[in-house]
Amino acid sequence: MQHTSFTHIHRHTISTELKLQLVDLTTFHFAKNVPEVVSMCKVKDYIKTHSNQPVINVFTAMHATPSTLLEELKSITANLADSAARCHCGLCGGGPQISHDAACGFGQNIHVGVEDGNQAAYLCQALKAYLPHFIALNDSSPFNQPENAGAVPTPIRPRLELGCVEISICDAPLTLTHAAMLCGYAQLLVNLLLAVQSDAPAGQDDDYARNLHNARRAGLSAQYTDPLSGETVMLNQHIKSTLALLTQLNKEDECGVIKYFRHYLQQEYHDGELLRHNLDIGVGTAGITRSMINLLMPPEHIIVNEQSIFQRSAYEAL
Repeated sequence: MQHTSFTHIHRHTISTELKLQLVDLTTFHFAKNVPEVVSMCKVKDYIKTHSNQPVINVFTAMHATPSTLLEELKSITANLADSAARCHCGLCGGGPQISHDAACGFGQNIHVGVEDGNQAAYLCQALKAYLPHFIALNDSSPFNQPENAGAVPTPIRPRLELGCVEISICDAPLTLTHAAMLCGYAQLLVNLLLAVQSDAPAGQDDDYARNLHNARRAGLSAQYTDPLSGETVMLNQHIKSTLALLTQLNKEDECGVIKYFRHYLQQEYHDGELLRHNLDIGVGTAGITRSMINLLMPPEHIIVNEQSIFQRSAYEAL
């Protein structure tokens, strides 16, 4: 068996990789000209493509804060979106959105730097209890998820060659800000778990599996069983309790991530819920996809409706 050496980086730094979908602006279906778009792009070192798929991956370097990560992510995506616009295409995040069988998979990988392999192994176990948070906070598909949605073999794993742990259970968020804030949330959780450094509960696989299943089906309204206490609460409430605990370890006036998600939880609709609601009231898939493109990075020739159905006060308040 080949041995993978551990790459040392600054601990608890964060990076991300987004799987963005390329959309034809005439049909609002998947575009087929990924090679043409990539050939015109000036940030090829920060993107990769998948054979015969209308998907382009964008990835960042490691950052100390989500704000600097967001700056780089915006710069890379803006350049890619400009190339897409010249090919009459747009970019969007989200899960399956153009047709019910057009699956995106999990479109965001989150990386958090660690000190060594032992710390990575501990965090992979300890973070399992928080994977439902990432599912519920990043439900970004306009279609209801099937029972086995997001069933991936390794939703969290050590990446020794990168010197980090990787969380890969999220759809691509609808906005770059949300993507950066999810990275910041993972960073705060890692700091919390290393501060308490308690043994993760053993033999709780049923609870973990049930929590993931519930989060995929019901999002923030799901029932959540705490693996440590055995108490069952609403997932929304468990996230709020976690944010309160994180506040004790961080100066609240300096932590935009905590403020962001507290505000996000107060919204009437959250990402995927909002998309599905608008499908229910008759907004077609083309209109939904157009709005998703505008949310991520609107090309200059796409007119953003001032009365857009996606008034996102959570993002404006950041």
